[in-house]
Amino acid sequence: MKFQLKDIGKKIAEPWTPQEVAKVDGHHAYLCLFKGEYVTHTHPGDELFVCLDGDFEIETPDGTFSLKEGEGVLIKKGTPHKSRARKKALLLMFERIGLQREPIKK
Repeated sequence: MKFQLKDIGKKIAEPWTPQEVAKVDGHHAYLCLFKGEYVTHTHPGDELFVCLDGDFEIETPDGTFSLKEGEGVLIKKGTPHKSRARKKALLLMFERIGLQREPIKK
């Protein structure tokens, strides 16, 4: 199965609406358009973010990771994190299929 990530990314109209690219051994890869802020949350599994276009930040208790095109970060399970992009950013993400998000209440 061949695909072009940037072409798939151009079809994403709304931020924070992941589009699945492929399933691989119980995990999925998906593209997501980031813009603005997403609520602080955790997952019971690891999550990998790779920036394909633009730049964004992920805030964690260990600090804020600023990523630009071609850079990535691994967020380990149970780590509270909040994503933000001042302008549109396209990310490729990998996580276990069915991974739930657990919002952090203040």
